[in-house]
Amino acid sequence: PTEHMNHHDIIHNGEAYINNVNESTYEITLSNLKHFYFVGLFENYQKDVQRLVNKIYKNYNLEKYTRKVEIPHLNKTTNNDLFLTQELKEKLIANNKYDIMLYEHIKEKN
Repeated sequence: PTEHMNHHDIIHNGEAYINNVNESTYEITLSNLKHFYFVGLFENYQKDVQRLVNKIYKNYNLEKYTRKVEIPHLNKTTNNDLFLTQELKEKLIANNKYDIMLYEHIKEKN
């Protein structure tokens, strides 16, 4: 069942829940997050990479990493490059309810 999966597919105990995201599958996703070593957000990429490096050094009892991780941000998009009508924004929010909830959860934990 995992051959044609997209971002709305959830795998739990080897079983795929394709395009059937609901409160139950969202809770499974939150539970699965506990098994990840690290979860970061692209919008905080440099900061999150630095946190990951620090976590790795700490977990493996390595000497403290003192250099700042610097990652160039290429091809940056500004809000001026995007135009979304209010109707489209509302549809995107409605169709991605659980993605947004997951994003907010991760953002809060970071």
